[in-house]
Amino acid sequence: MSLYFSWLCSFPGVYSRESFSGCGGVFHDHWVSRRPQYSFAEFDCLSSPCLRAPPLGVIKANFDGAWSRNSLQSGLGVVFRSSNGSIFNGVSSPCLSSSALQTEAKAALLAVRSALDSNFSDVVFESDSKELIGSLNNDFKKANWTIFPLLIQIRNLSTQFCSIYWRWVPRQANSAADWVASHCKRGMCSDVWVIRPPSSLVHILSKDGLPCPP
Repeated sequence: MSLYFSWLCSFPGVYSRESFSGCGGVFHDHWVSRRPQYSFAEFDCLSSPCLRAPPLGVIKANFDGAWSRNSLQSGLGVVFRSSNGSIFNGVSSPCLSSSALQTEAKAALLAVRSALDSNFSDVVFESDSKELIGSLNNDFKKANWTIFPLLIQIRNLSTQFCSIYWRWVPRQANSAADWVASHCKRGMCSDVWVIRPPSSLVHILSKDGLPCPP
């Protein structure tokens, strides 16, 4: 199973294909920019639920969506970490969605747009939704039809990055983005949660073992 956008092969001037040996001797396809770039092989190790800092010069975006079946009210959360592992940016947004999967896809689109708005060129995107990450990494034409338009938008925007990586992580490793999405859905996420995170979020960040805002 490819860990990257299989449809990026339609843009040969942007990406090339390589292989590397992942954890346990499992081989995966590795999409990298043709420009001098970074190795993302270390992100293939999924055995640990802990968040890991990205390589130097690479931004990591954890995103999540929270959805209410009764009201269809949703919350989207994105947390950006620098190469030293600290959170330095983030975004949240309420919306309406028809399903949990659609909410996750909207969160992915929000993460991509926010990364481009911030002029990030090399980004690792992480989510705990296996179905969504599988759709992004494989033939998205076989994905659930309800998220197909969102996948198209994500694909089109993704060509603007120098390098991009989509990775599934366990739910424990996506706790900060989950907190943001859940509180956003309930209308309880302040505009300053990045620079002044509440104690409940600080507790989650401290369990990561990585730096968080003071």
